[in-house]
Amino acid sequence: MPKVCSFRHNSPSLINESAMRSRIVVLDTYDAVIRKNKRLDEVFEKTYVTKFAHTTIEEKKLCYALLLMLIRRQRQYRQIISGYLKKALRPKESFVLDVLTLGCCELIHFNIPAYATIHTLVNIVKKSQFKHLSALTNAILRQIERQKLSFEHITESLDNILPHFLYERYTNLYGDIAAQNIAKFYLKPPYKDLTFVIPPNEERIKQLNAYRLPTASIRLRDINVPIVTLPGYDQGEFFVQSAASYLISHILPDNLSNKYVLDIGAAPGGKTIILALKNAFVTAIDKNEGRVKKLIENLNRMKIKDKVTVITQDIIKWQKESKNQYDYVIIDAPCSATGTLRKNPEIPWLKKTKDNLNNYCQKEILESASLMVKPNGYMIYAVCSIEAEEAEERIEKFIATHKNFCLSPINALEIHNQKHFINNNGCIRTMPFMRFDLPPNSIAHKEDVDLLEGMEGFFIARLQKLH
Repeated sequence: MPKVCSFRHNSPSLINESAMRSRIVVLDTYDAVIRKNKRLDEVFEKTYVTKFAHTTIEEKKLCYALLLMLIRRQRQYRQIISGYLKKALRPKESFVLDVLTLGCCELIHFNIPAYATIHTLVNIVKKSQFKHLSALTNAILRQIERQKLSFEHITESLDNILPHFLYERYTNLYGDIAAQNIAKFYLKPPYKDLTFVIPPNEERIKQLNAYRLPTASIRLRDINVPIVTLPGYDQGEFFVQSAASYLISHILPDNLSNKYVLDIGAAPGGKTIILALKNAFVTAIDKNEGRVKKLIENLNRMKIKDKVTVITQDIIKWQKESKNQYDYVIIDAPCSATGTLRKNPEIPWLKKTKDNLNNYCQKEILESASLMVKPNGYMIYAVCSIEAEEAEERIEKFIATHKNFCLSPINALEIHNQKHFINNNGCIRTMPFMRFDLPPNSIAHKEDVDLLEGMEGFFIARLQKLH
């Protein structure tokens, strides 16, 4: 059974005080994500600073690691806990259930002394309004510790990871094997991919401890390295962009000189930077002020801010000013983001039902964007989603009602011959478990094999405006 983290203190008093505060941060963050639909990174930073400001980097890393494991495997932990409860805890006692779930997580998957885990969590319950359940908490955690080696049939299963409705949905959409692979890769932390302004040589890649993917993205071997500490970051040599998202660049001409391009949903700036580097006249639009601020920061770091017009506006309201102006309109549409499950493990739990998956204005954005494309120009539609309603079906419906647009099929040669990324309609469809194919006669070294596996779930369609 995997052990992923060690947590040690030199003083017994610190075990109590520091560990209790850190676990309360984990519990409060978990509650905000699961029951209040908050995004993990946003609420974690806020909760951590508020409740646990004076701490070490290692303690913060442990809190975050606990949260990731807790969110990803919560169904498995709840299944284990249910075997020790004579009757289910009441909804108002959800705090105690969360404590038990966290305890199960630590005892099974973390290299933390069992006595420390149990002592800390039982004391947390004792100091809460549920102190009458502290003995129950103690008894269940001790039984889990004694019997943890007997739970492998639960922790090794793949059908009890994602929310039931979502796993059933992916089984119906893609089949049993694909659904299991989605769940399998959901448990794995994501890789970090970089896009370079000038393709790096092998010596530079070695310096970064990285690997060049067949599609030219640079994938870091160390998933925990802070990007801002890498040599060349401050100089604007590269920017963070998932390998799946980078495929958009491959289906555009290398030189966009004298072409007018609109980038919708532009922040944090990956597509915008590529368009500017291809010498296009770029207009980048995003309605989120915070994200636009990050976009401008990235453009300044890459030293191309003067090549881009940045607009903070809702594209649906802005479109009346820009009819038939652009040779290319690129849409990074708002979506459920289920293609980013590895990076954002809370996403499956924010989508409580099928209706929550597709509650976005993609139809309206497509409608507005279509008016801005010049005749014979192109519109590229992309979503980081594995939901057909937001991707394949959305484009099918658009074309059915817009006879002046047709699909412009993407050729495998445009994306370095990754044929399995292209569906029957000539659109790009990647899945979290997909693997990059090496060029003919190329062989991956043993240590590189795993780096070829996994990416964001992404959909990209290229359409041409006929008149």
